[in-house]
Amino acid sequence: MAAQSVLSVEGLHAGYGKTQIVDDVSFELSAGSVLGVLGRNGVGKTTTLKAMMGHLPHTGSVRLDGVDLSRLKAHERAAAGLAYVPQGRRIFASLSVEDNMRIAVPRARRSAWQSELEQMYDQFPILAEKRRQAGGQLSGGQQQILALGRALVARPKVILLDEPSEGIQPSIVEQIGQAVGTLCADRKIAFVLVEQNLGFATSVCDTVVLVDKGSIVMQTQPRIIAEDRELQLQYLGV
Repeated sequence: MAAQSVLSVEGLHAGYGKTQIVDDVSFELSAGSVLGVLGRNGVGKTTTLKAMMGHLPHTGSVRLDGVDLSRLKAHERAAAGLAYVPQGRRIFASLSVEDNMRIAVPRARRSAWQSELEQMYDQFPILAEKRRQAGGQLSGGQQQILALGRALVARPKVILLDEPSEGIQPSIVEQIGQAVGTLCADRKIAFVLVEQNLGFATSVCDTVVLVDKGSIVMQTQPRIIAEDRELQLQYLGV
């Protein structure tokens, strides 16, 4: 029996003003799995995530556990269990590590804040070590871990993760990959991963889609992309 979808995107169209960027994107994602979204720069990968999160107007449906989120605002989608870790991390530089995570906890669960915090510190010891430091004082890799931790304290069902390896040292990239695997296995969190680092993407993803001109042109297994130089040159430019 096929695994039930935790996330279903159907017929997604989105863009900026009159310019359409995302054209009829559809896919499904089961709990505890990772879907990689690969393609050249400018083909609509980040726009797809922003539309799914409600940061851009869109048509089509975005369903989480069968519930249509399409008419909800971004904060309402977050409360429903959809989290977004944007490209460039966008942590609050002047706030402490702990306060960066505190503000991500929904008001209804702030009484359980301490348990959420300790879970993050167990998952990412560097956050415990740096808890009193301002986010802007962290290295790029540490900020990326903070951004992921901030998403996790909201107890999401699905995390939209945009270019987590960009500008990050290899040891931190490896740590993030291990964390994604653990979160999938232990907490059944699913990930939609936009990534330019082919090696990283194929090491953590269960399935990948290739995007070109705002549309999905292929869905396949990571090893197919990793072994096919023609596909890499055609759709990834590597």
